[in-house]
Amino acid sequence: MKAFHIPIRTLILLIAVFLSACSSLPDSSNDTQITDIRQINQFHLTGKIAFINPQKRHSANLYWRQVQNNYDIRLTTLLGISLAKIEGGRQQIKIQADGETYQSNAPNRLVENVIGWPIPVDQLANWVLGRHQGVVMSVDQDKRAKKVLVRINADEEWMLTYHDYKKIGNIELPGRIECERYQNRLILKINQWSELSQ
Repeated sequence: MKAFHIPIRTLILLIAVFLSACSSLPDSSNDTQITDIRQINQFHLTGKIAFINPQKRHSANLYWRQVQNNYDIRLTTLLGISLAKIEGGRQQIKIQADGETYQSNAPNRLVENVIGWPIPVDQLANWVLGRHQGVVMSVDQDKRAKKVLVRINADEEWMLTYHDYKKIGNIELPGRIECERYQNRLILKINQWSELSQ
């Protein structure tokens, strides 16, 4: 029985057609299609997060997936041991930590009660993208927001400091953010952005 055989010229032609077809396939990432941070409705990021005040200092690895208003945030130790899993949206949240599961319709309060960090988790998705409805107090040399004063309500204000930005496709996204209120500081260091989508 003859082995399966294709003439060399035919094989070269097939390879050329295949490579041409592959080169014309659309990019599965939407990074290059996004031209404004307001278009982003979905993202994934990895990095580090730290919370600092005069009484304590904590840090963790950060894995964050956002789809519309829904977030899935994982905090782990430097060795990869799970500290907390936070899932929720604007009006509801579930936290898994220390072998227990906690649920509430008051996200910020539950995060403070369970994790001990008084942070506005319902605002962070916009802040981390550089979207804020605040007063720009200063800009960097490229005219990008550096310090922004954000008022969440009549009793709560935060100072956001954007220390650097990363070029992702056609847009620039924050690389390091510091959120400060009174003596509480939340620092987010983004190592990688991915899965940006409208």
